[in-house]
Amino acid sequence: MFVTRLISGIVLVAVALLTICSGGWILYGTLTIVSLIGMFELYRAVKVQKQGENLLAVVGYLGVILHYILLSLGYSEYAMMNLIIVLIAMMFVYVFSYPKYHAEQVMAAFFGVADLAQLDPSLDSWPLDKGGIDAILQSGNWEDAVGGDVDDGDDAPADAPQNLRGFHTAEYLLFEDGEAKKITDLDANKIGYLKAVVGRMSKDTELLLKGWTEGKNLENGAYKDAMKAPNGTYSISNIKQSVAMILNSDNGAEGIANEVGATKIGDPVDKWNSGDKEGGVLAVESWYSWNSLNDYTDNIYSIRNAYYGSLDGTVASASLCSIMKKVNPTLNDMVVKQIQETITAINDIPHPFRNNLGATTEVKNAQNQCAFLCSGLALVRGKLAGE
Repeated sequence: MFVTRLISGIVLVAVALLTICSGGWILYGTLTIVSLIGMFELYRAVKVQKQGENLLAVVGYLGVILHYILLSLGYSEYAMMNLIIVLIAMMFVYVFSYPKYHAEQVMAAFFGVADLAQLDPSLDSWPLDKGGIDAILQSGNWEDAVGGDVDDGDDAPADAPQNLRGFHTAEYLLFEDGEAKKITDLDANKIGYLKAVVGRMSKDTELLLKGWTEGKNLENGAYKDAMKAPNGTYSISNIKQSVAMILNSDNGAEGIANEVGATKIGDPVDKWNSGDKEGGVLAVESWYSWNSLNDYTDNIYSIRNAYYGSLDGTVASASLCSIMKKVNPTLNDMVVKQIQETITAINDIPHPFRNNLGATTEVKNAQNQCAFLCSGLALVRGKLAGE
């Protein structure tokens, strides 16, 4: 097996070098083939290809081919226009063949009410732009940070408005080295900035609540109604899609479990283990108040609440847990147990997390338990949502 992989690796490296050195049509042709293979796997993953619903796939494939043709002919300035045309074409396919395709097959992901109004990054972005916050404290000009629009793209700058406000900015202003500051530690600028940050948080949370209960400032009515009685709004057409939204691997329960283990715990530890000790500490969420581990367990409690249908640890009769108990009691018991084991494993990491990034045994166990929970929730999603 090793010899086979070694030979395969050598061949692939040789082909890559030949392709890159050759350039021109050989390079663009190879990139086109590789891109088409990747898209084929993606379309299978989102069940476009599997279901035989290939029109969306054809549009995507043609878009990729045209993209590389434009690049090879030197018309790179038209590449963005090509992407826009492909998106419009996909929207045509979606609309005129409705309900043959699901919206998530077109967009690849569904965003809940917090994402629709970009409230999540506005309230809870991390890491902060500490330098930007300190500069604002010096100048006293915090209106741009508090009032600016969220810039949550992949190329968003470090000083994007959401990195200068929200829960963690308030934490930075109120805590130091795990201790709450005294009121005498806060000068006029800090108090003014804190009031502005809290005012924006109040506005965002009010909008979030109204989005769920009334639908104000959102186009399609109350989000809770769309989840309970799907009718196509917010791209939720049936109850299975509602369940999938709760459990999905992006911003649902499964995604949260993965984020805690792989990102919130994993990123700081990886930096620390690579020798970047300062970067590791700075990557720890909520390290000003030393509240990181509580944040992580609260994330897992939110999964339990969504699964149990309650906030106090009791299992509601109309909950995913109650349904799974009938559909597959063995899997349900496993998930219920795994939720608690994940919380326990996180609490076993020595406190505060920022001072114990090298606690390898406890950290690795917590990451493993998060991964086990993620896998269990994926199985539940498969049973209840047919995914």
